[in-house]
Amino acid sequence: MSVPGTVAITMAGMGSRFTKAGYTRPKYEIEVLGRPLFDWSMLALEAFREAGWQFTFATRKEEDARPFLTARCAALGIAMSDVIELDGVTDGQATTAMLLAERSLREAPFAVF
Repeated sequence: MSVPGTVAITMAGMGSRFTKAGYTRPKYEIEVLGRPLFDWSMLALEAFREAGWQFTFATRKEEDARPFLTARCAALGIAMSDVIELDGVTDGQATTAMLLAERSLREAPFAVF
């Protein structure tokens, strides 16, 4: 069975606006209305999940996000296909998305969130 497509989730930024505001946890872990921001973002992509798209993530290695992502994706019913752990910050979201695109199926659609 072929994959309908891949959604690239770029989570490798510094989250500097949140750090400057006094948050000590990564942006995706900050709780709002009883859920981490990650959940709210993923819930916005429910149509992709329901259509069977896979989700691939890019994070910074220093954050050790894989356990968090694995747990939250399992809880939300998200097909997590890959996590790329980068050694540092790239020069922007487009570059990070390209790293995820290189690992995706070329014959399937690719979307960046």
